[in-house]
Amino acid sequence: MKHYLLASLVEAVFLLSWGFLLLGGDSFLVTQQEKYPYGEHGVYRDGGFRKEFFDDLGKEIKPQCLPNTKRSCYSGSTSTKHVGICRSGWQICNGEGEWGGCQDEIIPGQEVCVDKLDNDCDGKVDEKECCRSCCSQWRRTVLKGHKREVNSLSWRKDDKFLASASRDKTLRIWDIQSRKTVNTFSHSSGVMSVSWNPLGIDMLAVSTWYPSELLLWRVSLQTSQKFANPNNHVRPIFHVTFSKDGHLVSSSLDGTIKLWNVEKRFLIRTLPGHKQGVFHTFFSLDGTKLLSSGFDGTVKIWDTATGSLTKTFSGHQSAVYGVQWIPGTGLIASSSTDHTVKIWEESSGKVIKTFSVDWVTDMFFSQKKSILVGGSHNGNIYLWNINNGWSLHHLSNYGVGVNSAVFSNNGKSLAVGSYDGTVVLFECLDPG
Repeated sequence: MKHYLLASLVEAVFLLSWGFLLLGGDSFLVTQQEKYPYGEHGVYRDGGFRKEFFDDLGKEIKPQCLPNTKRSCYSGSTSTKHVGICRSGWQICNGEGEWGGCQDEIIPGQEVCVDKLDNDCDGKVDEKECCRSCCSQWRRTVLKGHKREVNSLSWRKDDKFLASASRDKTLRIWDIQSRKTVNTFSHSSGVMSVSWNPLGIDMLAVSTWYPSELLLWRVSLQTSQKFANPNNHVRPIFHVTFSKDGHLVSSSLDGTIKLWNVEKRFLIRTLPGHKQGVFHTFFSLDGTKLLSSGFDGTVKIWDTATGSLTKTFSGHQSAVYGVQWIPGTGLIASSSTDHTVKIWEESSGKVIKTFSVDWVTDMFFSQKKSILVGGSHNGNIYLWNINNGWSLHHLSNYGVGVNSAVFSNNGKSLAVGSYDGTVVLFECLDPG
């Protein structure tokens, strides 16, 4: 009996020892794995005691790395690593013994001027060659007075006064030198758009929300005159603008565009064509063509003499808000709620550039600066310099959404209409 118990005890100890080894007790598994760095190919197999990699012929190959191990990585030039905004990322070893892609790295990009960052990682911040034709110093001034969001802005032709239209049912005239409101005009509903007549300093056109009205204001007389109601839009007028020779156009959420005789305030013609509401319209410099953007996701060009639709540009995935001619280039710019800005070739209708941004609600092109500006729903202000390879500059409205962004006629000041009811002036302090 004693011999039987002793034999059983020895057998139990032996089995426990062997089990301990099977469970990796003597670190055999670890030491064997450490001898096998990853190879480029192979199929993973588990032999019970160690993890091996074999090619298609069954020959064991050496792996690159151990599964789930991690290392730093950088795919840019080594001379830019940890320079400026550039940073290395990290890779994780997958189950087949190969390193995955480099994640979270920041490699050199295009220099974004006036953001005080070294975006191209060359050791220089906002270098002058990047910022050519741009402004390196801006003075920011906030004009307060409106109680609700500012929908539209327009400069007088001498840049001494700025008009602002607000959802608080008022139109304000600002003296740029004193930074004060000199006139306030009240309306029966929110004021959607304002445009100063380029042929004079006394006439403004405005549109209201509901009831939808189109009016002409005489600033010196502080009086307004309505356009003929029977021919007016049946839904809110989103935008009004003058041509260089004093013609007026209005665009509405009823899907139509209307051309008006300003002197006698009657309708010349209606331009149907958009399937849904029309947001912005702009005349070409010579006044012979009209550009429009719509909720139907299209950009259209019209012949102002005949009222005929000449071209339709399709490519955005949702509503197109901002639209602008870029004179002298044969190009057109548009912005959409699909979070892109597209540059179109007018002659072919092809998209030549697409910029991924947030929702740009309004656009304006400054001929003096050769800069296309776009104000966004998130408070970003984008400035593209078309003379320098479309280099991107950036200003901030500190997270407050932008409804309108308009350069002064001399190109020295940028006015921004904000969701919080403020008008923000960015004035370039560079000489010249």
